[in-house]
Amino acid sequence: MRKYLYCENGFVEKPQWMPNCWVNVECPDKSDFDFLTKDLKVPESFLEDIADVDERPRTDTEENWLLTIIRIPLQQQGSIPYTTIPIGIITNNDVLRSEMQLTNDRLAVTETRNNIRLVSQRLDILLGMDERLLLIPDTTLLEQTFQAGTYGEYVDRAFLSDPAMQLIRKQTELAENNIALTRAEQLPRLSLTASNTLARPVSRTMADLYNNNWNIGLSLSYPLSALYRNRHRMNEARQNVLLMRNTEEQKRQDIRMKVQAALLKHHEATDRVESLKLSVKQAEENYRIMRNRYMNQLAILTDLLDADNLRLNAELQLTTARTQVIYTYYELQRAIGNL
Repeated sequence: MRKYLYCENGFVEKPQWMPNCWVNVECPDKSDFDFLTKDLKVPESFLEDIADVDERPRTDTEENWLLTIIRIPLQQQGSIPYTTIPIGIITNNDVLRSEMQLTNDRLAVTETRNNIRLVSQRLDILLGMDERLLLIPDTTLLEQTFQAGTYGEYVDRAFLSDPAMQLIRKQTELAENNIALTRAEQLPRLSLTASNTLARPVSRTMADLYNNNWNIGLSLSYPLSALYRNRHRMNEARQNVLLMRNTEEQKRQDIRMKVQAALLKHHEATDRVESLKLSVKQAEENYRIMRNRYMNQLAILTDLLDADNLRLNAELQLTTARTQVIYTYYELQRAIGNL
């Protein structure tokens, strides 16, 4: 009689054999021997050694099989209250390999959860929140599509929103206005004056009359020293305008380079996601084929684990690429001044 025990938070009995499960055999009959030797390919010599009641405790190996024989006490009637009988434990390297892989996967999960807690604590501190608050990553963002605009649109938007660009543009306008002011100082100054005097009474006569006088004057002046002084000031103002225009053009070139680099990185990350989607599909199909081969005993566990690792690595690379798409999108928004 045999039972199939699978490790799931303890041993759980299954109705039929599954890979990596334990087979518990008691009082084996011919069908049990056939299953062990023909289906599972257990060496017949191992079964014969276990059946020997006088077999001593020991270990033995054959190919990828390991036999461990121990003797356990058994209560009996008579002068000798206890005797010992042999029990054999036969393990395959596939089982050990799968258990090691499971242990490594559990350690990786624990490490990832600890990293999430550390990052969450850092964000809580930066945001001024309770450090004990656990921030869970929003994985729905990975499935969103971030559409990027054209290079020209982003450059125009960056020119208008960049604070340094706005400051340089205002400084250029001030330098141009300074030329107009300097040129105005070179022009002659024309002055117009007018005055009115109203007096009563007129002293020359005894009559009660008004004395109303108007004075109008026009003057034209031109400082000769301004010919020399203003010429140098005009040259200086023009040089300042040229300098500010050069600074503005350099800033424009810098903005164009930043926008171009951010846009190319975003397109590169998007293309990488599309390529890795195909890789994930291929890895899943490879794992499906290898699992079917393993279930039909046409492949060894190493091949199945390799196919599973290949699939997990492809999925991890795809997740990383999707994260990079989100990062490059917001880097692009920062380059054009939206953040």
